[in-house]
Amino acid sequence: MSTVEGVDCSFLQGDPNWEKAKEEGIQFAYIKSSEGSFGDPAHLKLLDGAISAGLIVGAYHVVRPSIAAAPQIEAFLRLSEGLGRHPGQLPPALDWELMGPKEFKSGHLVKLLMECVRLTEEAFGCKPVVYTYPWFASTAFQAHAKEHPDLDPSSLASCPLWLASYAASPPSTKGLP
Repeated sequence: MSTVEGVDCSFLQGDPNWEKAKEEGIQFAYIKSSEGSFGDPAHLKLLDGAISAGLIVGAYHVVRPSIAAAPQIEAFLRLSEGLGRHPGQLPPALDWELMGPKEFKSGHLVKLLMECVRLTEEAFGCKPVVYTYPWFASTAFQAHAKEHPDLDPSSLASCPLWLASYAASPPSTKGLP
């Protein structure tokens, strides 16, 4: 499997040295534009820095399970300023890391994910990248989908998958669909 190295960045990372990141092999940067229905306060500054360093850029949205899909994707489109709808930019990404045990126990999670994917595709004109961690992609979602056979998660399977890596080595893709 070939990989391309990139980073995701938000106000939590402060002021990254984008030039150094590029020198070290980072080729792209996803910049957090929104979470739930709120914007990331450093979005534009981070975006300008990554572009100035010559990185390919894209915007991502952190999905909150307590907020309906429509206001989240409306905020994402508005706050990302349409980034991801033009050639040379990365497609929009949806970050699915904030799901808790309560959400796994109902059909809410799968329905929310499917609706966010559908609305993002309509708003941006392309499939979003799904950003999550390996356990969620290989275990939690599959188990949840089996419990709710009335839901057709095929819209999620056709989305590019970006696996989070919290360690120095790339995550394993073993067992992923």
